Amino acid sequence: MFKAQLISDLADTEVGGGKFFLDQFNQLMVQVLLHIFCAAIVFVAAEMIYNGFQHKF
Repeated sequence: MFKAQLISDLADTEVGGGKFFLDQFNQLMVQVLLHIFCAAIVFVAAEMIYNGFQHKF
C-alpha cells in the first residue's frame, strides 16, 4: 500500500517535476563546464605569459 503510493508519487514527479529538475541540472552542468573551461584558458594564458617573462629576463 505504502509502496504503491510512493511509486505513484515518483511517477507524478517524473512527469511534472522530473523534467524541470533535469532542465535545472543541465543548466547547472553547462555553467560549471563553462566556468572550468574559462578557468583553464585563463590558467594556460597565465602560464604562457609567466614563462614568456621568465625567458625574457
